[in-house]
Amino acid sequence: KNPVQNGIEAQILDSTKKKGRMGPHDHGGIIRTIGASKNMSKKPGEWNRMIVTCKGHHLQLELNGEKIVDIQLDKTPMKDRPLEGYVGLQDHGEPNNLYFRNIKIRKLLDEVGELPIETQAKLLRVLILFLSALWPSTINYKEF
Repeated sequence: KNPVQNGIEAQILDSTKKKGRMGPHDHGGIIRTIGASKNMSKKPGEWNRMIVTCKGHHLQLELNGEKIVDIQLDKTPMKDRPLEGYVGLQDHGEPNNLYFRNIKIRKLLDEVGELPIETQAKLLRVLILFLSALWPSTINYKEF
């Protein structure tokens, strides 16, 4: 399948000298959808940090510590795009070489029940210790 026709693209582009309103084809914009709320691009040669979070149709993009996109894709021209698929990285080559590092993909969790059992147990112990500090005579945390 064609990722351009079926995917969702977050733009990575040197926009440091961009003045005025950011468009969908500027750094941090979502192609065919929306531009970044502000220009957070670092100068060429400096590392940018981009965090893209998509939960259902809700897409947020953070660039260099600032949330610059927060949209519902089902209310945009991307409403018919699949909610799951592949992650691609694109570089158009010279003279605009891109370099990527520390790429992490994480599944978002909806409920505590989706956490590993060890994590659930730790959270329960912390909650019990917290409650026992509030009401020491009513909770015996050693039972847990």
